[in-house]
Amino acid sequence: HERGGSLAADVSIDVLRAEIVADIRDIVDRMVRAKYEKECCQVYSSCRREGLDSCLGILGIERLSIEEVHKIEWNQLDDKMKRWVQVVKIMVRVVLTSEKRLCESIFDGEGCDLIREVCFVESGKWCVLQLLNFGEAVAIGKRSPEKLFRVLDMYEGLSDTLKYLRCLFSDESGEFVI
Repeated sequence: HERGGSLAADVSIDVLRAEIVADIRDIVDRMVRAKYEKECCQVYSSCRREGLDSCLGILGIERLSIEEVHKIEWNQLDDKMKRWVQVVKIMVRVVLTSEKRLCESIFDGEGCDLIREVCFVESGKWCVLQLLNFGEAVAIGKRSPEKLFRVLDMYEGLSDTLKYLRCLFSDESGEFVI
């Protein structure tokens, strides 16, 4: 959907089809009325976490251990670092923003404020942590002159998205992510 302003306003995605959102909203409403808020949060967060992991995979981010990152040849690592900068911006400004909008749409009933925030934080934090883990692995790896500028690019990309992260995870439950 096109709007105006920042990248987040320029690009928005519908994470789920409207009819599915309506069905999930009905299920959430029933679970909340039946006092199954905790179970609702667990299931929702788990399912959405899988969706966000899938987005990372589609964008070319693979889960790598610190050791695996340190063993990658420079040319490959350079490509992964460039991709990481792009993906961080897309994930935070577009995907997580759309994910929060989905959460707000699904958990819009009476008494759902806390559930909405917890569900978003629980599903989104794993995506952010996976991205940050790669950045940390690169940062603690062997230092080299050619790596310096790419690490600075990564820092700049993360720094640019920090204000979006602060808006997305603005409640007390999101402080961990920030």
